[in-house]
Amino acid sequence: MLNAIIKPLLLKENITWDDFSYPPVLAWLLLVILGVLVGLDPSMSAQMPLPLWLAAAFGVVLMLVGYPVMTLFMRWWMGRKGCDGQGRMFRLIMAVSAIGVPASLLVVFGIPVLFTLPLWLYSIWVAAHAFEQVCEVSIGYAIGGILLSMVPTIVVSMVVGAVFAGVAGVLGLLPMPEMPIQ
Repeated sequence: MLNAIIKPLLLKENITWDDFSYPPVLAWLLLVILGVLVGLDPSMSAQMPLPLWLAAAFGVVLMLVGYPVMTLFMRWWMGRKGCDGQGRMFRLIMAVSAIGVPASLLVVFGIPVLFTLPLWLYSIWVAAHAFEQVCEVSIGYAIGGILLSMVPTIVVSMVVGAVFAGVAGVLGLLPMPEMPIQ
């Protein structure tokens, strides 16, 4: 998997689907790691005060729902140009998302998200470059697909977040808001 992460990260040429033949369990493990880091993001807990374990679980749930949605969209988007992904689309997306680990770690340690923005923008460029290589599409088409894939991913994440907050509230895992006494 390390080769699948480093080769696109360095914007190497001749990236093929064979580079993403690593075991799928490693992709899922990376997804869980990213989910825990997202859950530990201080700005996440500022919006919804959760116990640490519940925040990490929330981040994992968001990732477990969001990335498959993104993968389905990209499979459809690239399929329009004749690229079927050969069953490795999710692994490609996870490999190029590995740059999110250091960016997420910086945020967890208190670095403002704005300072990690160049890493996130670079991760989009890395992903677009990888799709350009393996699917033989233009870089603009790849970037367009990546940006458009974020729309259904964000919508689904919002729905999951609302359901998660509702369930956590019903189970008493969230503190009740203070009501003004009149």
